[in-house]
Amino acid sequence: MKFPEYTAKNIKEVFEDLKTRENGLSLAFNILLRFFVSPEKFVNQASKFWKEAGAIGDLKIGKYDLKKKYLFLRVENFHLHPLYCQIFKGYFLSSTQIIFKTKVSCEETKCTFRGDKYHEFSLKW
Repeated sequence: MKFPEYTAKNIKEVFEDLKTRENGLSLAFNILLRFFVSPEKFVNQASKFWKEAGAIGDLKIGKYDLKKKYLFLRVENFHLHPLYCQIFKGYFLSSTQIIFKTKVSCEETKCTFRGDKYHEFSLKW
């Protein structure tokens, strides 16, 4: 099997195509979340949504305070590739921004690839 040669132009086109698909998925996700999920339901049902979506690992809600505007999410039993840390970060960041309808910051505070027992993400808005 011969693999295609990639040039800077080809790679740029591939990433632009991926970005276009990502934007389309993000828009659909945005519409669904904005109309069907309240902030309280998001926090209370996040673990259930995670499992129903077929995601690997277990999502746990850590400390949170909707009035003080922070939330800690934990992903346990997940040990694939460190790139998933960034995927999780983007997923949690965009979901929270959509639901809370404001700018959100997200930081991975614990990571199994740094020796922690689980991944933990701090979200603040």
